[in-house]
Amino acid sequence: SGAANALTLTVTVGTANKLKFNPLPVGPYTSGAVWAPSFAVSIYDAYGNARGSGTDTITVTEDGGGSFGAGTFSKAAVSGTATFDTVTYNAVGVINVGATSGTLTAAPSVAITVNAGTASYLKLTTSTDLTGTSISADSSLELKITAYDSNNNIATGYGGATPKSITFTGISNGPENQVPTVEAQPISAAVPLIFTNGVITA
Repeated sequence: SGAANALTLTVTVGTANKLKFNPLPVGPYTSGAVWAPSFAVSIYDAYGNARGSGTDTITVTEDGGGSFGAGTFSKAAVSGTATFDTVTYNAVGVINVGATSGTLTAAPSVAITVNAGTASYLKLTTSTDLTGTSISADSSLELKITAYDSNNNIATGYGGATPKSITFTGISNGPENQVPTVEAQPISAAVPLIFTNGVITA
C-alpha cells in the first residue's frame, strides 16, 4: 500500500475588517485625570484574528454629556495597534467609549464610570431662586454651599463626619450695628458645617 502524504498549509490573517479594544479601558476614572492603566485598540480580520500590522488612524469616541479633555484621542496604529495613554474626560457619569477607523467596523463600546475630582472651590447660593424677590431686613435665608472640582462637577466626595470650618464674608452690620449670623454664629466667625455628597444647607 502507498504511504500517506502529509499536506502542510499556511493560514494567514485576513484583510482588515474591524476594531476591538485590547486591553479594555476599565475605570472607574476621575474627572480630569489621565485614565490609567492605559488601553489599546487593535485591528482584526473578519474572523477575530489580530492583524498584527497596519497603520490606520484610530479615534476614541464617547457619548457622554461632557468631552475629552487634554490628551491624544486619535493616533495611527503601530503594527496594527494604537495605545491610548493620555486620555482624560471632564464630566462625570457613565459614558460609552468606542473606537472608529475609516470603513472598519467600530469597536464594541465599553461603559465607563467617571467620578468627580477633589474639591477645588465652593459656590454659595440660596436654596430657592430669589430672582426679582424682595426680602425684609429681618428675614432669614437658607443658604446652599456646593463643592465643585476643577472641571465644575459637584465634588461628591467632599464631606464626611468631620465638620468643615467655613467663614462667611461680604455682609455688613445693620445700621444699629446688628451682626448678621449664620447658624447662630456671627458672620465673621468660622462655622462648623458637615457636607453630604459635596453639599450643605445652612
